[in-house]
Amino acid sequence: FLMATEPLPNCRIVYAGTSLEQGKVLSPMIEDAASNPISCYGAMKTAANILMMQAAQYEKRKITVLNPFYMYGVGEPSTRLISTAIIAGLTNQAINLTSEDYVRDLINVDDVANAFLLSAVTPESIGYKINIAGGKGISNMEIINEIEKLLNVTIRKKIGAFKARSTDSKFWSADISKAKKILSWKPEISLDQGLKLMIESLSNSNFIVSKK
Repeated sequence: FLMATEPLPNCRIVYAGTSLEQGKVLSPMIEDAASNPISCYGAMKTAANILMMQAAQYEKRKITVLNPFYMYGVGEPSTRLISTAIIAGLTNQAINLTSEDYVRDLINVDDVANAFLLSAVTPESIGYKINIAGGKGISNMEIINEIEKLLNVTIRKKIGAFKARSTDSKFWSADISKAKKILSWKPEISLDQGLKLMIESLSNSNFIVSKK
């Protein structure tokens, strides 16, 4: 990709990096902390992040790396946590969960898209890695509880039935100070708003109709 765009010195590149670069940490991640990926995918994306930053800093390429965290939203695969929980609530199914204390930093996909568009027209972001996240960790159980409130149901939960992988981190959250400062960006869609949009979409989907 970098080679293909090399003849285009004014090409503006906003690269989708990874929030998996630092591996398992117990505090909100900052962009400039040491890399320590623990999965193959995380290692590959980390290598790409490094290449992008090298090209930006030493070859003066117009590159920004954005590291999205736990993206969710309308159209996501039905196998992901939020979609699975909403479908379970709508169809009176049980849901398999890991332990209750897994924490994720949720960001709606529309907010992520806005961050990419904003970065593309913000020259001050060139040469930086920037976290794109909600800026607040929320546990899996808190997410389920919020879905239950919106659906006015109690979802049957099988705690521990979903086995965590060795590469799963119990805490996964971001410091988004750099996004606020450089991009003047912050999340606009609250978790409540994002969940309502997903519930509306899934309630009207062929998948739910077929399960009723």
